[in-house]
This record gives sequence, C-alpha cells and structure tokens, in this order.
Amino acid sequence: MIGFYDYTVIMTYISVVSSMIGIFCAVTDHISAAVCCLAFSGLCDMFDGKIARTKKNRTEEEKCFGIQIDSLADIVCFGILPIVLGFKLGMCHIYGIAILLFYGLAGLIRLAYFNVMEEKRQNETSENRKYYQGLPITSMSVVLPLLFVVSLLFPEYKWFVVLLHIAMLTVGQLKEILSIDKIMGHLTPSRAPDKEVLTAADVARLTGYSISTVYKLTSERKIPFHKPEHKGRKLYFNREEILDWLQSESPPTIEQE
Repeated sequence: MIGFYDYTVIMTYISVVSSMIGIFCAVTDHISAAVCCLAFSGLCDMFDGKIARTKKNRTEEEKCFGIQIDSLADIVCFGILPIVLGFKLGMCHIYGIAILLFYGLAGLIRLAYFNVMEEKRQNETSENRKYYQGLPITSMSVVLPLLFVVSLLFPEYKWFVVLLHIAMLTVGQLKEILSIDKIMGHLTPSRAPDKEVLTAADVARLTGYSISTVYKLTSERKIPFHKPEHKGRKLYFNREEILDWLQSESPPTIEQE
C-alpha cells in the first residue's frame, strides 16, 4: 500500500483500528466495548502529535501527510463512531438524527478548515501550536465516555438520553461557533512577540489584525515585509518596521527589499 509507515503515524493508525472495532461493537450492541474503543482512540490521539514531533528531519511530504491522515482519522474516530454510538444509545428519533447529522457535518467542516490553516501555519513557523480554533472533535472521546459512566451510576434512561442529545448538540455548535477568528481573539490571550524577525502569525498578534488581513496587506504592498533570497513561500517581517508602520500616518506601501 502506498503511504508513510514510520513511527510518527503509528498511533494514528492504531486509533483508527480501535475506532473501527468500536463501530463493529456498537452495531452488534456491545456498547460498553464500543465506548472503551472511543476512549482508547482519544488516548492515542493525545500522543500522536507529540510522537510525530520527535522526528526533527521530517520531509514536507511527511508533514503534509501527517496533517491529512490525522484529520481523516479524526472524522472516523470522533465523528462516525460517536454518531453510531449516539444512534444506538437512543438518538434514533427524527430530532436525534438531525442532531447527529449536524454534529458530523460540523466536525467535517472544522477539520477541513483546520487542515488549511495548519498547513499555512507550518509554512510560516516551526513553533508548536499553542491553541486550537474551535472545540476539537476529539473532545467527544472524553464527553461521551464520561456521560456513559455517569449513566451507569445513575441508571435513569430518559435523563441519559436527554443529556446525550444536549452533549452532541453542544459539541457540534462549539466546533462551528468557536472557529470564528474574532471570538478566538477574545477567548485566547495574546502576547505581543518580542523577537526581531516575525512571521505573519506574530504580526497578527502584534497588530491585532487577523492573519488573513496581514496577507491581504502584503499582497497590496501596504505593510513592510521581506521574502527570503531563495524566493520561497514564507514571508518575514521586521518588528521595528511593523511598529513604525503602526505609528505612521502613511504606512509604507512598497515591499522592503
């Protein structure tokens, strides 16, 4: 089979296998086993990124593959499996099915958005991601097992089903709503970078603009920026030039060579 098979993606593959087993367990009414598989997949997901980052000489192809395979795995592990579990646990009426459909679609959209933004971020900086935009779909690997365990302690079926509907709807909404950059700007404290050479993400934190606005300003040559001599895709900014640009009444409109 084509693909990458080194140790950096092994946890992702294990996570997918666990979730596929969980789907089989769910459709055959082995619900407890399916919930355990979901929780185990979440545990694998906690460590796959950390393991991948231990390999310092990853090629660009390996990095891009890692982003894509991780999101594809997430939609199986924390999208499809929770939907099957939700259906088998009582979300089988029209309103429950509608919530499950919304949950799946919201997760798919967020993962596609994450892929685009993560690739752009890795082109700008080699720093590890400090926060995520939106509620990660992997949160269901904690919410649903926790809810299931609580239901065993308080075996009142109707209340469990009600809480299950609320949990699915809430996680789905937060995945969508919290993806908005402006809201994340309010929720996530930002600190102005103190280094001299800045990336677009650093400039966004320093100026308060969104990253897309920073790129727009560079394309219109309304903000001072630099390109590397090898003419790569990355853009760099000088901190002092950006501060001067912010304080100037007529900011520079040409590329600083």
